[in-house]
Amino acid sequence: MDKYLIVGSGLTGAVFAQTLAAAGRKVLVLEQRNHIGGNCFDMLDASEIMIHRYGAHIFHTEFEDVWNYLSRFTRWRRYEHEVLAFVENDFIPIPFNFNTLQKVFNENASSIKQKFLEKYELKTKISVLELLKQKDPVLKNIGIYVYEKLFKNYTYKQWGLKADEIAPEVIARVPIYTDHDNRYFTDTYQGIPEDGYTSMIETMLSNPNIDIQLDTPFEKVCKFVDGEISLNGSLFNGILVYTGQTDVLFQYKFGRLPYRSLRFEFEPLKKTFYQPKAVVNYPNDHDYTRIIETKHMTGQECPTTTICREYPQQYRPLQNDPYYPLFTDESKQQYEQYANTAHKYNNLILAGRLAEYRYYDMDDAVKNARIKARKLLA
Repeated sequence: MDKYLIVGSGLTGAVFAQTLAAAGRKVLVLEQRNHIGGNCFDMLDASEIMIHRYGAHIFHTEFEDVWNYLSRFTRWRRYEHEVLAFVENDFIPIPFNFNTLQKVFNENASSIKQKFLEKYELKTKISVLELLKQKDPVLKNIGIYVYEKLFKNYTYKQWGLKADEIAPEVIARVPIYTDHDNRYFTDTYQGIPEDGYTSMIETMLSNPNIDIQLDTPFEKVCKFVDGEISLNGSLFNGILVYTGQTDVLFQYKFGRLPYRSLRFEFEPLKKTFYQPKAVVNYPNDHDYTRIIETKHMTGQECPTTTICREYPQQYRPLQNDPYYPLFTDESKQQYEQYANTAHKYNNLILAGRLAEYRYYDMDDAVKNARIKARKLLA
């Protein structure tokens, strides 16, 4: 039987492990934390409130095959995500849409809406960069408002970089919608695993062909040198599926890749709800970027709640966890050196946000892992 070593038990690692094990392969999963699930990990806190330990996770996709695949391991609670931003002492819907337009610009909203519909069709997604380039002063003014009030300061808090220092594709992700739909995502399939993400991933990893070792950092038990894998001092003649940091795998051969980290501050409260929606962004106030209240997502019915304030911070090895690749021209070139080195080995598969140094939504992570796992089996 083939042997596979998978580093990381997050969604990417779990999909690999499940796919390979279902085909009869023996799989060993190494996880450096004391729990499975990666950043999707959720749990009951001391107040019996289900929290997302590493930030809010809402599943959404247009991929029917991905939805059907995950539905083998969980039932879903229908949940359509809406986000508010606290701007100028008021809550406004984001992404910016015609409802936001009405709330912010009030008596001028109707004429501004007409300007949009003269240029764009209803239900069009427009980048803030496109609006900033408009000659029409009315449309450009909306671009300036979104950039100044919703993006610029939030970006500095999130990335530690000024807006003009961050890669243009990050700014391009800031949309304006020409409709009255407050949903953050408009995908056909949306929801939260009924019993939680951890439960879903536990089910995925329940195959007897899968062995899991928790509290096991890769670099303490494994070495990957010149294509040879050693596990606990012995040669491992199998395939390494690696979902961790690629610079760590190659012993920082081309230097440390930059990441941003997060600090989560949880607070239990003796009230039914704290805020009107699950997520409220604070682009211009406070040191945190947002407050998360998972009760809105899970549908728990109880007289108390728990909120989480999310503080972006610099990633410091051995002190906190890497969450987001910090995209600059230099970091992308640096990663290419690692990727080109990895491609030289046919017993190494890089997969997931950290290993591939890119941003994956959960559905993209699942689809990517399934494709790569099937190629291995083929």
